[in-house]
Amino acid sequence: MTSYRPDIDGLRAFAVLAVIVNHADPGALVSGFLGVDVFFVISGYVIALSLMANADQPVGAFLHGFYRRRIKRLMPALILCVAVSSLVLLSIDPDPEVSLRTGAAALFGVANIYLYFQQLDYFAADIGFNAFTHTWSLGIEEQFYLLLPALFWWGLRARSSGLLLGGIVLLSGLSFAAFLTLRDTQPIASFYLLHTRFWELGAGVALALLFKSRPEVAGAPQSSGWWIGWQGLFLIGLLGSLAMGEPDGRVMTALVVVLTMMLIAAPDRTWLLENPVTVYLGRISYTLYLWHWPLLVFRRLASDASWTQPAPLILLLFGASILSYHLVEQPLRHRPWSAGRRLDVPYGFAASCVLAVALVATPKPEPALSLQALMAMETYNLPLPSSDDPYDPTCVVDDGRRPLREDTFERCTFPPKSGGDAPTIWAIGDSHAGHFQGLLVQLHQKHGIGFHLVETVGQFFPPLPEDDPTSRLALLAQMRDRLQPGDVVLLGRLYLTRTDPLAVRADVFDTWLPSLGTFLEEMAARSVTVVIPGPPSAFRFADIRACSRDDPQSCAVPRAPLHALVADVEAGLQNLASEHDNLRILPVFDFFCPEGQPSCSPSRGGVFTMRDSDHLNVYGASLLEERLLGVIGFQ
Repeated sequence: MTSYRPDIDGLRAFAVLAVIVNHADPGALVSGFLGVDVFFVISGYVIALSLMANADQPVGAFLHGFYRRRIKRLMPALILCVAVSSLVLLSIDPDPEVSLRTGAAALFGVANIYLYFQQLDYFAADIGFNAFTHTWSLGIEEQFYLLLPALFWWGLRARSSGLLLGGIVLLSGLSFAAFLTLRDTQPIASFYLLHTRFWELGAGVALALLFKSRPEVAGAPQSSGWWIGWQGLFLIGLLGSLAMGEPDGRVMTALVVVLTMMLIAAPDRTWLLENPVTVYLGRISYTLYLWHWPLLVFRRLASDASWTQPAPLILLLFGASILSYHLVEQPLRHRPWSAGRRLDVPYGFAASCVLAVALVATPKPEPALSLQALMAMETYNLPLPSSDDPYDPTCVVDDGRRPLREDTFERCTFPPKSGGDAPTIWAIGDSHAGHFQGLLVQLHQKHGIGFHLVETVGQFFPPLPEDDPTSRLALLAQMRDRLQPGDVVLLGRLYLTRTDPLAVRADVFDTWLPSLGTFLEEMAARSVTVVIPGPPSAFRFADIRACSRDDPQSCAVPRAPLHALVADVEAGLQNLASEHDNLRILPVFDFFCPEGQPSCSPSRGGVFTMRDSDHLNVYGASLLEERLLGVIGFQ
């Protein structure tokens, strides 16, 4: 039962190559990322066999031995990869903070949890610039390891393998139900967290327990010809599944898990999984997986460098993986780290702590840029006046991990400076109100204008009729109590879709513009001016770090089709303004992409004005100072 099976390593090889190909070119192997799910099933199966082989030990020795083996198997190669990759990042990435913190989290098996709380969607474009995104899967496995051993020891010592199998099947069933349910309602949680992934590892565990209770199920595997036998047929099915796409992925994920179980349980073996090349690639699959993603990120960050071209990158991938396997992973895995191996686990934990502290505490290098360029590259928002509190999460609310608190309104409201007649600008809306934060701080500091801004992520105002009550409405109630004649309401929102091709969001004309009339009349009765910014430019780049600030055509988009969409929105706003004297329109698009230019660029004079594809950064927003002052009539 515990004897070495080369076909398992062969299966690992196909899984890791599928993941690498998909990450390098998603179109080449549409569902190749499901190779990770193959690893989950294999891991559950192999770990269960290991636990069963040591079940006769006392519980202390059983648990210590298991965690010692896991740490020595996983940590040396991971520490090396995180350390070396971080050094490279510090030299080529102008904004490495999220990568370094993800790497630190990976050292403790919680990268998936960190990414979840960062709300970083694995399939979002900007995730491609986090060098340690892929370590989410290690977090799933390591958290699974915390749960399984004690349960296994109790079940096997109590001679209750049948009960243990039933428990694993029950937990896996509940996990599978959560996976199916949360895929629509909480897709990020469904992807990153253990409770929706347990069933995949549990499938491998259940398979190992089934083999133990019914040895005849596994049969006596024998090697077969090239494409002969059940295992060869299942492998063809698995490879076909990895090449096909499916809208929400649930069917393909379940199919890949089932086919992986069949491959492990097949009563014969195929040469495709047992030939020397495939088996060797399977043995180094862990280091291949560790190194492939950072190298792809390096290519995105330094696409012009000779060493990030495809051929050198492939050589680097296999060179780093082979050296890491033979010089680090294997020697340290089989060599005692301490006398009697009693301190092996603390040593591994201590090494992780040292590197994690270094990653979080190391001062980030300042790129050789002007002050303006540095602000444009790295500053998405400014500290809050007087308190220096961070804008996010102090004044960012998403009704999730950043809830509306009792003091949020007061902490994010800054009255006009005394001794003048400056108004207060009350900014409300989603992130497209929030991206004016730097401008509002600048107006407060230079001109004494008061401002209030609580960015309600994904919530614009007025809400759609079908929307549930949100924090936006609660904030608005507090704002109404403080409005003064002469104040200004700045009302921002997302206008354009993020699809290809771009389009105006359907609700803009259908419900949003018609719903503004009542609010405008209320503000007019209070002698309050309402300013609505028009849409900014919208780009197609994955991350601003993929663009060159020195090349105006880097990441540029044609002006004409974008202008047509913006003109439609601004025409709708102007029609509304013709009916309400207190409404002012703040054109944004034509300021950054003037008429007569064939294309729109995310940079101006070598300085970026955008923080991502459709949000201004602090520098870009600051350029609108005179235009906004003119619109509100403040001199």
